[in-house]
Amino acid sequence: QRIRGHSTAPNVTFWDVGQEVKENVAVESLDFTKLMVGVGQKIQIRANLRNFGDANHADLRVTLKVDGKDKAASQIALGPRAKAQVLFTHAFDSAGSHVVEVSTEPDVLAADNTFLASIPVRDRIPVLLVDGAPGTSLDDIASETGYLQIALSPFAAGKVPLSDLIEPRAVTADAFNAKQLGDAAVVVLANVRKLTPEQLRVVEDFVKNGGGLLVFPGDRTDVAWWNSTFASLAPVPLANISGELKEGAQGVGVAAQRFENPALELFNDPRNGSMTEAAIKVWFKMRPPSASSDPLAPVVLARLNTGDPFLVERGVGHGRVIACATAADADWSNLPARPFYLPLVQRLCVHLASTVHPPRNLDVGHALVSFLPATAAGKKALLTGPDGTTMEVPVVKKEERGVVETQPLYQPGLYTLQPPGGQPLHYVVNADRRESDLARLSDTEVGEFAKAHGVAVVHSAAEFREMEHKQRFGQELWKWVLLALLAFIFLELILQRWFARSRGAPLPQSAVKD
Repeated sequence: QRIRGHSTAPNVTFWDVGQEVKENVAVESLDFTKLMVGVGQKIQIRANLRNFGDANHADLRVTLKVDGKDKAASQIALGPRAKAQVLFTHAFDSAGSHVVEVSTEPDVLAADNTFLASIPVRDRIPVLLVDGAPGTSLDDIASETGYLQIALSPFAAGKVPLSDLIEPRAVTADAFNAKQLGDAAVVVLANVRKLTPEQLRVVEDFVKNGGGLLVFPGDRTDVAWWNSTFASLAPVPLANISGELKEGAQGVGVAAQRFENPALELFNDPRNGSMTEAAIKVWFKMRPPSASSDPLAPVVLARLNTGDPFLVERGVGHGRVIACATAADADWSNLPARPFYLPLVQRLCVHLASTVHPPRNLDVGHALVSFLPATAAGKKALLTGPDGTTMEVPVVKKEERGVVETQPLYQPGLYTLQPPGGQPLHYVVNADRRESDLARLSDTEVGEFAKAHGVAVVHSAAEFREMEHKQRFGQELWKWVLLALLAFIFLELILQRWFARSRGAPLPQSAVKD
């Protein structure tokens, strides 16, 4: 594509001069948590390795580096054409942008013996709780967000000398505005009747720019407003309220299932609690979303025993919105009294805060994009490439932020962006590991590829010299022209004899002499 993009495209020639090499071991990929990582939190990093050759590696050494420093090492057996995994555990001791590097022993193709990943680490996740029924005070357990505050910061609530990853702060629905939003990563609307047009605009901009929104309805929720004005953010429309609060009402639970969403995967292990213990007496029926291949389309994360959606998620711009079918407090259910309530609301908030946009782990050919504060607009950021070269890139103001965007990056490796007055940000470009299979293409495959891309294929120096001569000087045509001229002369003589005989006229003197 880059070659064809030139105004004068060069001629490309494949010259087969090598011999086949099959032996190669590659680190194919790294798997790690998709949720936001906090300081001191242990995470697992799984390295996937593959042997593309026929050799047997009985003791293959695999090492883990973090920010360029050795952290762990392991040895594995990797048989011919086999795959294997190595599991490392690490806890980051500081917030910021960190680089994880897993390497194996170098071989003929050293480029795929290392796989990099950029992992952002936070010391806290600010969460803004918007209380639609504050009661006497926001700190009162009877307020709509009282249980949420305790569940999101249990150490602070219990006055334990340990730090919470999540830092909740509550405001009333009337007081909520852009200034109150501050640096929040997630906004929680708890039994908010409806938002003013200005408040809705603030929340929409927040989500579209990568923020997370968690919504718990309640008895004050304006269903008509939800299904009309709030439809730009709401995952699905609300229907009628189901259930009853009368004494002895049993309520419904959350259906047992295998959860695929990162926020709920924790509950696939019964030791972490079971949401089936819930007793929800009153809930909103939410209209189930239709199936769609759109990555931003609504998805049901969990259902009630009745089949009604319990949690529904939807992508909006660069952010996400999750709506729950019931209230956050204990008015409609026993959720706050269940052991799973604390990890549930924490995981939902961490999941919503984990949208790292723009992404920092890229494929070859993608552009690097970074969002910076609006105060950085008009200044220059410094980008350092894998080979150590540096270049200045402008910070352009777009809407309410500064944006850095480069041309597509084609060189794999680590890129470091130094924003004006900020901490360095790391971006990683990894090559496609399909290139790690060094088996030769067949002659037919080479021919098809060459034809599709308009390239020539040669196998010897003689072929190359001949092709180069043609490309520089063209094809010698004088021999063919001379032969054509001689053929034309002989044809003329033959025609003269034939026409002369047919008329009975004497042949020309030249013909007689011939």
